[in-house]
Amino acid sequence: LEPNYCYHIANVIRNFKMPGAVMPDFENRMTVIAKEANYGPLQYFDQVLDVVIDYWGLKDLRPIAPLAEKARIEILEYHTRLKKIRDRFGRFQGKTDLR
Repeated sequence: LEPNYCYHIANVIRNFKMPGAVMPDFENRMTVIAKEANYGPLQYFDQVLDVVIDYWGLKDLRPIAPLAEKARIEILEYHTRLKKIRDRFGRFQGKTDLR
Protein backbone atom coordinates (compact mmCIF):
# COMPACT_ATOMS: atom_id res chain seq x y z
CA LEU A 1 0.00 0.00 0.00
CA GLU A 2 1.31 3.42 -0.92
CA PRO A 3 1.51 5.12 2.52
CA ASN A 4 0.00 8.39 1.30
CA TYR A 5 -3.04 6.49 0.05
CA CYS A 6 -4.26 6.49 3.67
CA TYR A 7 -5.75 9.86 2.90
CA HIS A 8 -8.09 8.34 0.31
CA ILE A 9 -9.09 5.19 2.17
CA ALA A 10 -9.89 6.90 5.49
CA ASN A 11 -13.22 8.22 4.27
CA VAL A 12 -14.18 4.85 2.80
CA ILE A 13 -13.37 3.00 6.03
CA ARG A 14 -15.17 5.46 8.31
CA ASN A 15 -18.26 5.66 6.11
CA PHE A 16 -18.57 2.04 5.00
CA LYS A 17 -22.13 0.85 4.48
CA MET A 18 -23.24 -2.65 3.67
CA PRO A 19 -24.13 -3.24 0.02
CA GLY A 20 -27.83 -2.68 -0.36
CA ALA A 21 -28.02 -0.06 2.39
CA VAL A 22 -30.31 2.03 0.20
CA MET A 23 -32.75 -0.83 -0.39
CA PRO A 24 -36.22 -0.53 1.09
CA ASP A 25 -36.53 -2.40 4.39
CA PHE A 26 -32.72 -2.67 4.70
CA GLU A 27 -32.71 -2.49 8.52
CA ASN A 28 -35.19 -5.35 8.78
CA ARG A 29 -33.17 -7.41 6.31
CA MET A 30 -29.98 -6.81 8.29
CA THR A 31 -31.73 -7.89 11.49
CA VAL A 32 -32.69 -11.18 9.84
CA ILE A 33 -29.17 -11.64 8.46
CA ALA A 34 -27.61 -10.93 11.85
CA LYS A 35 -29.93 -13.41 13.53
CA GLU A 36 -30.16 -16.19 10.95
CA ALA A 37 -26.81 -15.95 9.19
CA ASN A 38 -24.87 -14.95 12.30
CA TYR A 39 -23.36 -11.87 10.67
CA GLY A 40 -23.36 -8.58 12.52
CA PRO A 41 -21.03 -6.06 14.16
CA LEU A 42 -18.77 -8.71 15.74
CA GLN A 43 -18.21 -10.46 12.44
CA TYR A 44 -17.75 -7.20 10.53
CA PHE A 45 -15.02 -6.09 12.90
CA ASP A 46 -13.29 -9.49 13.07
CA GLN A 47 -13.64 -10.52 9.43
CA VAL A 48 -13.33 -7.19 7.63
CA LEU A 49 -12.04 -4.14 9.49
CA ASP A 50 -9.46 -5.83 11.71
CA VAL A 51 -8.17 -7.91 8.80
CA VAL A 52 -7.83 -4.86 6.53
CA ILE A 53 -5.95 -2.85 9.19
CA ASP A 54 -3.55 -5.76 9.71
CA TYR A 55 -3.16 -6.68 6.03
CA TRP A 56 -2.36 -3.11 5.02
CA GLY A 57 -0.01 -2.73 7.99
CA LEU A 58 -1.56 0.63 8.87
CA LYS A 59 0.07 0.71 12.30
CA ASP A 60 3.51 0.69 10.70
CA LEU A 61 2.90 2.87 7.63
CA ARG A 62 4.54 6.28 7.66
CA PRO A 63 2.96 8.57 5.08
CA ILE A 64 5.00 11.58 4.03
CA ALA A 65 2.02 13.85 3.34
CA PRO A 66 0.71 15.42 6.57
CA LEU A 67 -2.94 14.90 5.58
CA ALA A 68 -2.25 11.23 4.88
CA GLU A 69 -0.62 10.77 8.30
CA LYS A 70 -3.58 12.51 9.92
CA ALA A 71 -5.92 10.15 8.04
CA ARG A 72 -3.87 7.10 9.11
CA ILE A 73 -4.18 8.15 12.75
CA GLU A 74 -7.92 8.72 12.33
CA ILE A 75 -8.33 5.23 10.84
CA LEU A 76 -6.47 3.69 13.78
CA GLU A 77 -8.54 5.69 16.28
CA TYR A 78 -11.72 4.55 14.53
CA HIS A 79 -10.47 0.95 14.68
CA THR A 80 -9.80 1.31 18.43
CA ARG A 81 -13.29 2.73 19.07
CA LEU A 82 -14.96 -0.05 17.09
CA LYS A 83 -12.88 -2.66 18.89
CA LYS A 84 -14.19 -1.36 22.23
CA ILE A 85 -17.74 -1.51 20.91
CA ARG A 86 -17.15 -5.00 19.53
CA ASP A 87 -15.75 -6.16 22.87
CA ARG A 88 -18.72 -4.75 24.81
CA PHE A 89 -21.20 -6.16 22.30
CA GLY A 90 -19.49 -9.55 22.49
CA ARG A 91 -19.64 -9.61 26.29
CA PHE A 92 -23.31 -8.66 26.13
CA GLN A 93 -23.95 -11.58 23.78
CA GLY A 94 -21.90 -13.91 25.96
CA LYS A 95 -19.09 -14.38 23.46
CA THR A 96 -15.97 -15.44 25.30
CA ASP A 97 -13.69 -16.11 22.33
CA LEU A 98 -13.11 -12.48 21.33
CA ARG A 99 -9.63 -11.73 20.06
